[in-house]
Amino acid sequence: MSDRPTAGPPVLPTARPPVHPSARARAGAVLAPAVFVLLLALPIGTLPASAHRLAAVLGAVVVLWVTEALPLAVTALLGAAICVLLGVA
Repeated sequence: MSDRPTAGPPVLPTARPPVHPSARARAGAVLAPAVFVLLLALPIGTLPASAHRLAAVLGAVVVLWVTEALPLAVTALLGAAICVLLGVA
């Protein structure tokens, strides 16, 4: 007899438990809209209106990137879509 293990049924990996968002991701989901509204409401120097809206979008996107509340690709597409909706791009 050989030392080879006998071939049996393949071992399937166990199912992963559901992924719950971390506290950082939950905080980002709340903080990003707050940063957006805050930057949109507060005057920022002598910026034109379109630059002001872009600063608000950038602030929200940075919060989403840092906290990883959404996947990075989704955040990038969301930022671009909001820029189009606000008339920045």
